[in-house]
Amino acid sequence: MCQIAPSYRLDFLYDENDELFGFIKDGSSKYSYVRDFLQNITGIIDSSGKFVVKYNCSAYGNVSVLQDTNGLASINPFLYKGYYFDKESGMFYCHTRYYVPEWCRWLNADSIEFYNPSSLFEQNFYCYCNNNPVCYIDPSGYIAVFLIGLIVGAIIGAGIGFGVTAYRDYKDDGEVFNGSIPWYEYVASTVAGGVIGGGIGAGIGYLLPTGASVALGGGLSITAGGAATVSGIGAGIIETMGILGALGGIYLFAKGSGPRMGHNQHENQMFKEAMRQLNIKSKSDPRWDMLRRAVEREKKKTGRYLNTLKELLEFLRSKL
Repeated sequence: MCQIAPSYRLDFLYDENDELFGFIKDGSSKYSYVRDFLQNITGIIDSSGKFVVKYNCSAYGNVSVLQDTNGLASINPFLYKGYYFDKESGMFYCHTRYYVPEWCRWLNADSIEFYNPSSLFEQNFYCYCNNNPVCYIDPSGYIAVFLIGLIVGAIIGAGIGFGVTAYRDYKDDGEVFNGSIPWYEYVASTVAGGVIGGGIGAGIGYLLPTGASVALGGGLSITAGGAATVSGIGAGIIETMGILGALGGIYLFAKGSGPRMGHNQHENQMFKEAMRQLNIKSKSDPRWDMLRRAVEREKKKTGRYLNTLKELLEFLRSKL
């Protein structure tokens, strides 16, 4: 991606995860962005690490320039939450919608395509980040996510959901991905785990202690990475991929808070984002109904998840 004007050219730089990290001006000078934990662009540094631009971003996106040593602040378009700023309209472009900082809300309403009809009156479809932009981010215009709780909770939950299903698949005949458990059950348990984990993380907003956080992160990284290689490696990866995740999963459910099954806002948001990632664009797609039913079934199996996790933990311990 580049921005070309009569007096300059900016070629923007993205990493392997498609994350913007800087730009090259006029084909020669390289600059990098500095962000805060909310992804706001707070500064620009040159190749020597020296600040050439500094910004201050308010909670709802009013940006002021604190330092500009070479004029870059006037031409850099990426600012609040990393969104692209359209100078002519005074709005931020966010892939699917425009955010209006003057109004502190979206220009147009969110789509109701994937929302449960019973929850429509609970939503403000113009609301930006649940009216809490200090704790939430919305990188795509689709879903406001609690920066710590929901992301961590959803990843934990999704990993637990996948890991439990993989273990069930392995347990029934000693093999995985051989058709004994259909593909949509894998997807459903992963999505349902994300819904449950995201609901816990976003609804309650607690942070796991450092030890549990590290354990879960390590276990789930193995689970997520191992998903593509389980069929080739076989039982060995199944026996090792979930031990830290299993420990963390037992801790998570033992918190006593439990999944918030009736918390429609986060449930619908998580399901909607999952459908988008699967490129399922409307309810007319037959996969939508199939997965929705499967997710509802999986959500009712929380008790079985806990029992299976305990069983998995004992199995893993016996192999170590």
